Amino acid sequence: MADVPPESSPGSERAAAAPTTDAASSGAVVVARPIGVPTARRPWLFDMWSPGRPRPLDLGDLPRSSAAWDLVLVLVAGLVAPLGLSFLFTLFGGRPPLEGGDGAAWLLIADKWVDLILVLSLTAYLVYRGGVRPAAFGLQLDRFDRQLAWVPVGVAGVYAVLLVTTLVIGIFVLLFRDVQTDLQNRAEFLSALPVNDLGATLLLMAIVAAHEELLFRGLLIPYLRRIGCGWAGAVVLSAAIFGVLHITQGWIGAAQVTLLGVAFGVVFVLSRSLVPVILTHFIFNVIQTQIARVLMRWLPDVLPPA
Repeated sequence: MADVPPESSPGSERAAAAPTTDAASSGAVVVARPIGVPTARRPWLFDMWSPGRPRPLDLGDLPRSSAAWDLVLVLVAGLVAPLGLSFLFTLFGGRPPLEGGDGAAWLLIADKWVDLILVLSLTAYLVYRGGVRPAAFGLQLDRFDRQLAWVPVGVAGVYAVLLVTTLVIGIFVLLFRDVQTDLQNRAEFLSALPVNDLGATLLLMAIVAAHEELLFRGLLIPYLRRIGCGWAGAVVLSAAIFGVLHITQGWIGAAQVTLLGVAFGVVFVLSRSLVPVILTHFIFNVIQTQIARVLMRWLPDVLPPA
């Protein structure tokens, strides 16, 4: 049987190879590259890590049993411990006045600083003890320009959620007068914030955004994902915990904060970084406090920040 030319051999692939050279004939390896096979690339806004780098938000190297114990530690040290510290502070130092004032504002800032330091220490411990990469918690600056591009997207998404939930709340207020008690709780919460001091507001909201996003998105979502939740389940469950801890704003406030937490979680998962979600949360809170400063004399139930 006559030899079949290589290009018509059964099962052969179209390939382009470098022509035979002296180097090739002397033993150099010639690599064939398929012709006409497009290279799959993620869209620019979703291309959030460089080739060769580990995938962010990935705890795949951590055993599930270890991830479960780490999650318990996060819940105890990140959620229960601050509540205990606040209780002890109230028990021995007294509750700061709700009507605000410089002393109450800086006391609140100091309290939030303690919360942030606690969560930062917990994160450093998890990275050091378990050998977890900081990028697994969204602590990474790769493709920083694209991370910043997610900020306006996040702010728009959060305000879309806020608009829808505000309309729903308005309908509930018209139909059920009893919910006005919840709105009064939100007004009391707002009165404790330093809305008339821009410097104190910026400092407080920066601390709050960094603390809450590192805890509820940076730590909770990757660990929930590792123990078996899907991305959607991890986002919703972390947002539910986020909302429950805002119960001081009333049930309506907690429900709205839960939905805002879902929006923050989506930004975190899609951007693969804490940077855009922290900036989104910070911008949202600052805008809300400034709206409150202007309108609170006419609208005592104006929406406080998450």
